[in-house]
Amino acid sequence: MWSTLFPLLILLNLALIGGGIFYVLSHPREPRAMLAWILAFIALPLLGVLLFYLLSDPSLNRRHRRFAKYRKKLNPALWSKLRSIHDAHAPDRHFDEASSELRKFVELATRISSLQPPTTENAVTIYHDQAGQVFERLQQAILSAEHQVHMEYFTFRADQFGTAIAEALMKQAQAGVECRLLVDHLG
Repeated sequence: MWSTLFPLLILLNLALIGGGIFYVLSHPREPRAMLAWILAFIALPLLGVLLFYLLSDPSLNRRHRRFAKYRKKLNPALWSKLRSIHDAHAPDRHFDEASSELRKFVELATRISSLQPPTTENAVTIYHDQAGQVFERLQQAILSAEHQVHMEYFTFRADQFGTAIAEALMKQAQAGVECRLLVDHLG
């Protein structure tokens, strides 16, 4: 009896996990809440689905939509500008019909991360074991900035590289460029 019942329970468990994950990913929520529910489904398969059914209150979505409607009424000009920016960067404008799978993936990733969709004409350069070259290019980019420089680093040291970057930022700030540096740790 257990030899036939156990595989059925495993299949039911996998179906509940898969169905729960699919449902959560297909209904936009805050990314942290989505991740928490997915982890609950995996860690507590039967209990996680039951908790989701009991705690996932549809009235919260209604309240959120009502609040969003009031927010949009507060400053229509701002919301129309934000909407036009979002529409200009919508994934549909950057992917042709041949890449429909890629478009679906980008839309899902955008919804999960609460970020703006990706833009085109970006470039990435990978520097492998060339720290000096990285900081030299970074310094050139700072010195060529005309309007603003926004940087974020985990650690910023007062060595030759950090000093050169700090001097470039100060020079640009004195020239009228808005410079911001966010550092988690000074060392």
